[in-house]
Amino acid sequence: MIVKVINVCAVMTTFNPSFRVVENLSRIVSQVGVVVVVNDFGEPVEIIEKLKNKTVYVLNNEENLGIAKSLNRGVSFAKKLGFKYILTVDDDSLFEDDYVSKLYSKLLDLGDAACLVGGMYDSVNPRKDLSKKIVLITSGSLFRVKDFDSIDGFNEKLFIDYVDFDFCLRMSKKTNSNKAYVYTLLFHNNQL
Repeated sequence: MIVKVINVCAVMTTFNPSFRVVENLSRIVSQVGVVVVVNDFGEPVEIIEKLKNKTVYVLNNEENLGIAKSLNRGVSFAKKLGFKYILTVDDDSLFEDDYVSKLYSKLLDLGDAACLVGGMYDSVNPRKDLSKKIVLITSGSLFRVKDFDSIDGFNEKLFIDYVDFDFCLRMSKKTNSNKAYVYTLLFHNNQL
């Protein structure tokens, strides 16, 4: 069952996405208040431009700025819209119908013991328990804007590699908390 969590904004980064971005976006937009798509291709992409509506905003970078700058740009836009929770999403990630609601509930339950929560992308050996991890992948991670602000966001010196590792380690150190890894299914690269 799809559960919409209206106070979560999804920030999706794209770089020359395939037509499957339409399905991926429709699955995530049904679970959050708004989706901010940051197109990092350097020019508008027709398939993305057609997706704009009152719950999908598209920001086009003039050049490929990298995932860290694109994510920061998307979070900044979400903050202007008043959102306090952010879900980061890659354009090739598909989620279960209750993915966001599970993460949101877990983050609220854990309080300050967790600075971000995420899901797994191993559909072969799914586990249903909860364990702490040192780092999470960027796509499918949920965090509070206040924690994001406390570390000045994603490190823009990094283009794509290690952006998630750096973010998690700095977030954990600054907030003095553990990351929680929720075992719910995230299918990456359209494996659904």
